[in-house]
Amino acid sequence: MAALQPLFVDDRTAAKLFCLSRAEFLDLIRQGHLPAPTKLGTYDRWDVEELLRIAKGERARPDEGLEL
Repeated sequence: MAALQPLFVDDRTAAKLFCLSRAEFLDLIRQGHLPAPTKLGTYDRWDVEELLRIAKGERARPDEGLEL
């Protein structure tokens, strides 16, 4: 049986996907370069597929000024 892959991740895990510190990741969100989280109840979570598409250049970023 294959290991489960997360659909959504918290800010610390999302930051790790980009090899960023949590503070750097949140700063890029504040600057509009990365998307805001999705609310799952009271929790903030980021869609892993969306983050991967952004990293691969397959999805337009909220602010196109950032080069990845």
